[in-house]
Amino acid sequence: MEAIVYTVNQKKRMVYWWLALVIISACNPTVKDKIHSVSVYCEEPKYNLHLSDALEAVVYYDYHQALNCAKKTNRPLFAAFTGHTTVSTSEFQFTSWLENNEIREILNNNYVVAVLLTDDKTPLDAADRYTSVYSGREITTIAQKNGDLQMWRYHTNAPPYYVIEDTAGQSIIEPHGVFLDRSERLPYLKRGLKALRARK
Repeated sequence: MEAIVYTVNQKKRMVYWWLALVIISACNPTVKDKIHSVSVYCEEPKYNLHLSDALEAVVYYDYHQALNCAKKTNRPLFAAFTGHTTVSTSEFQFTSWLENNEIREILNNNYVVAVLLTDDKTPLDAADRYTSVYSGREITTIAQKNGDLQMWRYHTNAPPYYVIEDTAGQSIIEPHGVFLDRSERLPYLKRGLKALRARK
């Protein structure tokens, strides 16, 4: 009889632990949890630099991986070319965008987000390395890849630089540089969605 009571108590403790884990997971979603909030078909980010954890949705640090996710979810792509130290003030960092609740909401629910660092020296996977058609240089780091992409696609190398594209990688509205006025950021995101709806 004592053994049966002990087993029941064990089961109760297991249930309590399971409930605790569920609550903790809900408060601190992992990357895989976040992926399901965007789409079960999207991949886990190749290079997860954890710079935008304030977003509930997955943030990609590779342009092509983000564009693939945009295609699978039928969402527009918001790409931010930025850096750890390439801008002189945190006011211009992408993370400052996430201080606004409305911006976080519109990015979570309507966009696939790519944060493309132009000064991060993380080595690329061997399969991602290539020789630049634009410069002829060997591209071996995240910084080099994103800088090369920004130059040959958008003909600029000055971060911050923001792009909103459709699932084919075509600009929906004009790319934008520094937003000196924070109040212009949310209308920019809304304008991208409005322009995309006007195409349909």
